[in-house]
Amino acid sequence: MLLQASSSFSAAADLDIAAQTLKATVIVNAATTVSLHAVSATQVKLDGTILSGGSYTYNAATKVLSLSLTAGSHAIEAQ
Repeated sequence: MLLQASSSFSAAADLDIAAQTLKATVIVNAATTVSLHAVSATQVKLDGTILSGGSYTYNAATKVLSLSLTAGSHAIEAQ
């Protein structure tokens, strides 16, 4: 799974496994939770702002990053 959401979405993502980075643009029409494959999540940014650990979840075993988004276009970065 590269990207999954609880409602319809449009997305483009670049996953660089060697550099352990994920950059994605996600567009959602309504507030939703998205889950993305991320090799690492020691730092997560949403729309350029570094998120605190309570703002998202990361499962290191499955390498799945999950966060809630409001309606609109969002830039997500994880490294």
